[in-house]
Amino acid sequence: MPVYLLIISKCMQYYRLKVLHLSKEMATYFTWAFRVKMLFAVIFVLLTQYFFGKGDTIMYYEEGVQLNKYITENPANLKYLFAPAEDYWNYKMSKGNYEHEGYIEHEANFMPMRIVAFFSFFTFRNFTITTLFFSILSFLGLWKLFEAFAPLYPNIKRNLALACLFIPSVVFWSSAILKDTLCIMCIGFLIHGIFYLMFKKFSAKEFGYLVLFGTLLLITKYYIALALLPAIFILWILKIRASITNMLIKQILIPLVLVLIVILVYAFTLQLESKMEEMTTDVISETIAEKRKNFEGVQDRGEGRSFFELGEVDLSLKGLLKISPKVINAVFFRPYFWESSSPIMFLSAFESTIFMLFFLYTLFRAGPVGFFIALFKDKVLLFCLVFCLAFGFIVGITTPNFGSLVRYKIPCIPFFCILLIGINAHALFKKAGN
Repeated sequence: MPVYLLIISKCMQYYRLKVLHLSKEMATYFTWAFRVKMLFAVIFVLLTQYFFGKGDTIMYYEEGVQLNKYITENPANLKYLFAPAEDYWNYKMSKGNYEHEGYIEHEANFMPMRIVAFFSFFTFRNFTITTLFFSILSFLGLWKLFEAFAPLYPNIKRNLALACLFIPSVVFWSSAILKDTLCIMCIGFLIHGIFYLMFKKFSAKEFGYLVLFGTLLLITKYYIALALLPAIFILWILKIRASITNMLIKQILIPLVLVLIVILVYAFTLQLESKMEEMTTDVISETIAEKRKNFEGVQDRGEGRSFFELGEVDLSLKGLLKISPKVINAVFFRPYFWESSSPIMFLSAFESTIFMLFFLYTLFRAGPVGFFIALFKDKVLLFCLVFCLAFGFIVGITTPNFGSLVRYKIPCIPFFCILLIGINAHALFKKAGN
């Protein structure tokens, strides 16, 4: 491992010096963020081996190594790195291997296995080194996320660096062989590409990033892309409005868009309510009900001591809206200390408490009115809010287990912190102006 760490460090040093051409300040953030990422990756490996035991990480690793072995035995099997997951599953069954049936044939689950299989050619199928490679992927995504926001708020770069690069739960859980790690990478490159195209100029490279990482995100966890869409749409509309010089058109555009959205939502609500009886067997309701049922089953077997109650979940639109405050609270501010059932959960509770205190501090400092004024003055902060709410609701309603939720929620945590940091900056600027 020390040899690989040295090689990876040299590669990152070359990337920083020859590709990124960073300022001294940015180079410091890059170097320390990389060191912390490697440290957390090693910690994750140790905890997996001596504390977590078998789980998703080990399954992805073992199946990826198995695919690598099939390729080594027969180079023609290299096609399964790019073929549909079902094709590989059929091949695996033909070899008499039925392990993880019902799981591998899903594209989202097969994606990390593909990447493990590819990395295994360079890591000699070593779990620790493969984990380091995965950790690098998410590190690059987090760095791209930081690069996207830093030019927009040059006076608060240090705070943004903390939000994007040093939040413990994000750094830790994105250091594993998991789908979440790939999603963090995708989100970072996607947001960087979107901001670059919106606020700077067209770039074929950035557009290529959008296509590549957008596709990967849709395959791996499509609901993250769905949560990003309304946020991107609102950001785009506000960007267009800011570029319009005709005051009349500028004043009319937003109300028209809002009216259109309200009409569409109302029409959708009527249609949804009229068919809600049938929709309980539809994919969305099934997903919510089934995921909750699965987690509750884990709780009943005594395998998940961190299950939390949201009460009776009505899968109608009105029911989901009614329960949304509980869901959002669970995502961003729970578990509480008394809900901790393990040392890992206690650390998560500590972090959630910090988020709650920071939120209350921001609300007190800016004031309820100032809080929302900052949002409507700053379209990027509004973008962060919309994504946090959309993503937080989707994850919270389907994951009533803190053990899983602390991992599933990491894609929105940097945006939540950036939102609060930005509102604090607006409050400070307003105070200085007075």
